[in-house]
Amino acid sequence: LATMLGMTWARAAIFFGSDIGKDYMKKHGYYGPLAQTVPPFLIGTFVQIANMPLVRATITIQDPSSTMNSVSEALVHIYKTKGISGLWHGVSAGIMKTVPKYITAVAVKDYMEEKLPRADPADKQSNMVRSG
Repeated sequence: LATMLGMTWARAAIFFGSDIGKDYMKKHGYYGPLAQTVPPFLIGTFVQIANMPLVRATITIQDPSSTMNSVSEALVHIYKTKGISGLWHGVSAGIMKTVPKYITAVAVKDYMEEKLPRADPADKQSNMVRSG
């Protein structure tokens, strides 16, 4: 459950925040690749940093030799054995792995929204399927 909730809020923040960030940048005169990549880069980095303790805890309890049964127990264990910095161990690798993925995903989403025909406002089902 913790992993699912962490991933859900992260994706929502990245996609929603990237839309808002791109609109903000365009209002302030930034267009093209800069407006397309900076928002998901910044938000994706923030999300990875915010989620890292949760990621570390879930990885810890997935270890077959682990005696911990919960995310909170793993968080306490990591903090007690590795200190506060132990909760963010591996964050740079996580950023390098996930941020480019979300920059690409947001770019593809935006491209498809631009290229696909708009939904008919009278068709309630089509509006439920499409985000833009």
